[in-house]
Amino acid sequence: MPTNPAVWFPNVRCHSGTDTFTERLCRALNAQGIRAEITWLPHRAEYAPWSVPVPKPPTWANVVHINSWLPPRFVPPGLPIVVTVHSSVHDPALLPYKSRLQALYHKHWIHPIEAANLARAHCVVAVSHYTAAQIEASFGIRDIQVIHNGIDCQAFAPVARTAPNRPFRLLYVGNWSARKGVDLLGPIMERLGNCWVPDDCVALL
Repeated sequence: MPTNPAVWFPNVRCHSGTDTFTERLCRALNAQGIRAEITWLPHRAEYAPWSVPVPKPPTWANVVHINSWLPPRFVPPGLPIVVTVHSSVHDPALLPYKSRLQALYHKHWIHPIEAANLARAHCVVAVSHYTAAQIEASFGIRDIQVIHNGIDCQAFAPVARTAPNRPFRLLYVGNWSARKGVDLLGPIMERLGNCWVPDDCVALL
């Protein structure tokens, strides 16, 4: 890896948390004096990469950072590659939450893409130890660096208090998906009974 990195992010715009991750990482690198820039690709680049022109990396870039799902068509040769794995869709525990079409897509499209990217990577990063373990199990990749997703402590900080709030308020952050546990919200609220107010349960999608 270069001693003075300058990072290019070719990234598929998915309108999900991975977009936010990339934007915040790019902004933080620039704030630290490390030049970084994102080139956004349309969502169809994920499933129809041949329909999207291949962007050229900036001449100043000496490191490429990609999401593990980026089709290899968009990964430039000759530059060090950092691959971040945000989750493992190949985890057997997720099978009950997939449709047949999703399972086929993950197995026959995403798995080969990730395998190719991980094989080329100079560094592989996972956002949790669990994800790292799943990637090792699925691809035989070792020496995975775990860097947890950060939290903006200026925007999200605990309120100083000595007793629980009444009525109870629940903030759910994530996609409205059973895979992320939203199916548990109803039973949880039922157990809480009258100590919560439905209008105070907010989901940020």
